[in-house]
Amino acid sequence: MPGLEEDDDEEVYRTVSLNLRKIMDKKWNVLPLIELFGFVCIMGLLIASLTIDRLLEFKDLEFEIMEMIASARDACEQVKQDYSSCEEQA
Repeated sequence: MPGLEEDDDEEVYRTVSLNLRKIMDKKWNVLPLIELFGFVCIMGLLIASLTIDRLLEFKDLEFEIMEMIASARDACEQVKQDYSSCEEQA
């Protein structure tokens, strides 16, 4: 009967080692994703730190554009009022 115990032991060993291998494979699949996420975050911070001056200039430009849009809207409202007053007079 010692032969049966060795066969059972080998089968248990294979099952356990197979399960451990599956678990380790899952861990190794997650690790590169975490590293990639960290790399992307660090690179994003570095690129942002290099371009912050450009972003501030863009913000100033955006403010100027918003002012032009507001003045154009005011001018448009004035034209509408003038047109409606001309229709009332006619």
